[in-house]
Amino acid sequence: MTELLGYYPVSVPVEYRLTLTALSLEKDLQLRALQEDEREISFRVCFWEKGEILSALDGQGIPYAVGEMDGLVGSALKYLQKPVLVVGSLLALFLCLLLSNLVWEVRIVSGNEIDEDTVLSYLSACGLSEGVWRHGVDVDEVCAAYLLMDPDTAFLTVHMRGTVAEVELIPKNTPDPSVDETYPAHVVASTGAVIQEVRVYRGKALVKVGETVAPGDLLVTGIVTTRGGTRLLHAEAEVLGRVSTALTVTVPLTGEQTVIVDTAFAGCTLTVFGYPLTVGKGAGDLSDRARLYLWDEVRLPLTLTVWREATYGTVPYTRTEEEATRLALAELNRQLGVLLSDGALVSREMAGQFRDGAYILTCYVVYDTNIAKSLAFSVDNQ
Repeated sequence: MTELLGYYPVSVPVEYRLTLTALSLEKDLQLRALQEDEREISFRVCFWEKGEILSALDGQGIPYAVGEMDGLVGSALKYLQKPVLVVGSLLALFLCLLLSNLVWEVRIVSGNEIDEDTVLSYLSACGLSEGVWRHGVDVDEVCAAYLLMDPDTAFLTVHMRGTVAEVELIPKNTPDPSVDETYPAHVVASTGAVIQEVRVYRGKALVKVGETVAPGDLLVTGIVTTRGGTRLLHAEAEVLGRVSTALTVTVPLTGEQTVIVDTAFAGCTLTVFGYPLTVGKGAGDLSDRARLYLWDEVRLPLTLTVWREATYGTVPYTRTEEEATRLALAELNRQLGVLLSDGALVSREMAGQFRDGAYILTCYVVYDTNIAKSLAFSVDNQ
């Protein structure tokens, strides 16, 4: 293994075999990797033993040939003789050290739906973004500044994991901004319904189970009179009402629709460590964004956005009855999902017909939902 650090290949004519053998035994010479063929005997000598061995060969009159130094030291010496490679290697080493100390990615982790672009812009204003010196990021200061900047965030923490800044964020359950509990308010019906259940948390109920109410009817009053006098409260209640409504979807069988007939390249933007480099226009009707990854989990600090301008036109279309029925059902299911997002379905009945060149699908829906709606009032209008 010692000759791997650096050695010289030496060859001696084969007719000097006996003389070489006697010399090596007499001088205890270390002739490594000894090989012999029909013309010569070859071996290796470590670079620190070269002078001693070659002097012994000269003393016995043994001719020899010495090759270029090899091994780690030899390779290093050859390498150092090429300044371009040396400078390139030093530059590459410098870049590796530099880039490994920068933040490559700010990764948002949240179990809620959030606007990631807005969060990233807030973090950048607080001193955390792609391209910043990761050892200079004070995570406590970033979290404190962010919470002051974004009142809708309840919790924020930053973990530096190598070149990735992992941000864990939990938003607040923001109340309805239109409801100000510092002012007195009634609870009124948001829609017409049959009362199924009344839960009053503050105020006095004015309706009972089984009664039918219309939109705007007073359900719970915020004016409460007791022996101690009259108080004005911000009434709160959950009023479960059974609502009956109809949803109608119309899908034409023929017509014209606006489509993209052509696209043209408008420009592209390469974002490197958060700094954009734009060629052409930095905007367009359509865009495709690609984040570049080294491996599946290692994202490079490079984002490529390609912008395209679209040309729109109208084209006629014709649908079969089967296609129109399928589209109507899909749209109806979407509307039902929105309608029942805060309610429970009781029953539904659908009826469809082809009329006037279209498929008309009607769904009669009965569902239970909270119909309580806060309505502020003042003393003057009571």
